[in-house]
Amino acid sequence: MAIRFYHAIAFRAPGDDPDDGWDVVFPDFPGCISQGDTAQDAMENAVDALALHIDGMVAEGRRCLRPPEWAGRCRIGLRQTI
Repeated sequence: MAIRFYHAIAFRAPGDDPDDGWDVVFPDFPGCISQGDTAQDAMENAVDALALHIDGMVAEGRRCLRPPEWAGRCRIGLRQTI
């Protein structure tokens, strides 16, 4: 199984209270979002959200885009072991 890296953006929405947590979106997968109390939680939840989103795409017969070439070179400080 190939490992692919997709661009994820973790952010706090403007106007949110500090207790509102963090959001994560995937620009290559519209509608795939994740949330968490901390940036770490949001990114860990994002791994599951992306896997479920891709599983749904496959089940519907939709094609999954290849990640952009630069995505494998951009790393964040979070690691998920599967």
